[in-house]
This record gives sequence, C-alpha cells and structure tokens, in this order.
Amino acid sequence: MEKKRPIVLAIILIIWVFSACHRPLNPPLYPESSPDIDEPLQLEYIYIDIKGEVRVPGVYKVSNGTRLYQVIEQAGGLTKDADILGYNLSLVLSDQQVIVIPNKAQEFDYDEESLISISTASLQLLMSLPNIGPATAQAIIDYRNEHGHFQTIEEIMNVRNIGVATFDAIAPFIRP
Repeated sequence: MEKKRPIVLAIILIIWVFSACHRPLNPPLYPESSPDIDEPLQLEYIYIDIKGEVRVPGVYKVSNGTRLYQVIEQAGGLTKDADILGYNLSLVLSDQQVIVIPNKAQEFDYDEESLISISTASLQLLMSLPNIGPATAQAIIDYRNEHGHFQTIEEIMNVRNIGVATFDAIAPFIRP
C-alpha cells in the first residue's frame, strides 16, 4: 500500500496540473457580455450651425459635449444687439443643431428650413429653444408620442408647462 501511495499522489497531481493549465485555443464564439446594439454612437466631434447676432456666424466643428456659451465664444462672441435672455448658455449641444441668436430690436427673418420641427426634434434640440428646459422638452416629446405630430405650432400650448408667455418666446423658432 505504501508503494502505491506516491503513484496515486503523482497521478492526482498530474491531473490537477493538466486541468488547471488547460485553456481553449479559441475564445468563445459569443462573449459573455456584448455591447448593447441599441446604444447611440458617441461622436468625437459634432457640427453646430450658429446664426444671427454673433460676430462670426457659421458652422463650427466642436467636441462632443460642448456647451452653447463655448460655441458663442468660438463665433467671436455676441454682438451688442444680441438678445440672449431666453437661452440656456450651459446647454449641451448635439450634432447638426442650429442656434439662432436673435436681435433685441427686430425679429429675425427665418426661412422654413431653419425652424425647429416640434414634431421631430430631439430633447437636446428642443432645449435649445428659449425658456425650454429638460422637463418641458420631455413633456413636448411625451405629448407628441401620445397625440402624434403637431398640426399647428399653437397646439404646443396643450403641453404641460407651456403657456402664452413661453409660446410667444418660442413661436419665431418653431414649425409643426
């Protein structure tokens, strides 16, 4: 029995070493955790079109996560006639966003293409409107998800927290 004991221990040791060192040559075909396919693509750079009462209007390539005040600085700052009171200068901008800084003395002449569609705009784009913060922007999206596309811009006053004063502030910038 004494002679068999070292052999048995050697066999157990060999089996243990072999099983501990044995690894598959190829990784598994499907990894345990994979990135969510529905996650939005994070862009390194975005493009912002800023118009109106800035010194150098135009399209600016900026880092993702850039705020409105930073793009205004890149555009040479505001003119003396700029009406910025309705804007959230700390707004985080999104790709292809159009920002129009109005003039205090006169209404800005907008073409239909530069207006924000309240029926399709993203949360970030809605938040670029004067007096519209995250909660109100989400309320607009919730309303249109429940009721469908807006037929008129006046219909936005049916959204919670949007009254006449807010409507008057955003009306020049929106379309259904």
